[in-house]
Amino acid sequence: MKKTEKAPAEKKVKKTPAQKAEHKAQRKADKASKAATRTTDALTDARSTKKASQKKSLKAAAKQLQQELDKRMDEVVKRIRLETKAKLKEVVKEATRRLDADTERMFEQALHTIVRHYDTGTPAGSDSISTDTSTQDANASEAAPAAAPAPRRPARPAAKPAAPAAKAAPRRPATSRKPAAPTAEAPSGTDAA
Repeated sequence: MKKTEKAPAEKKVKKTPAQKAEHKAQRKADKASKAATRTTDALTDARSTKKASQKKSLKAAAKQLQQELDKRMDEVVKRIRLETKAKLKEVVKEATRRLDADTERMFEQALHTIVRHYDTGTPAGSDSISTDTSTQDANASEAAPAAAPAPRRPARPAAKPAAPAAKAAPRRPATSRKPAAPTAEAPSGTDAA
């Protein structure tokens, strides 16, 4: 039975030359279309790889530019810091110089004021009489009515400058400290008198 079922099976149909040619043409067209798709795929792949490589190169160039920019910024920041530091040092030196000059001037004024108070308060207590006291005596003789209150005014503050003189004493040299010791006794002598 099995043989009989297979027997009526289809036999291969022989193709005519026209059909063979048509079939051949069809295969060639299929091959051509496959080749065309391959080339278009290759072209698109080439384009995509080219775009990818361009992106990579652009990213690398951007990274390099960013690094150069960072280096330049660091250099500028360092230069600005150095310049600012130098200017700040100059400003500090100038301010220190001014402060020293002002302090010296104020110290000299205070010293002259203290010396004037002691000279006018106790002219006999001084070893040397300066030309300032002689001019003060000449001024006192010209203004006779004002001569009486003038000695009293310096006598009162004479006790007060002793404290600033004691504060200023450590700043002065040892030669400047020597007159301060007899003057400390002088205010007590003027108070007793």
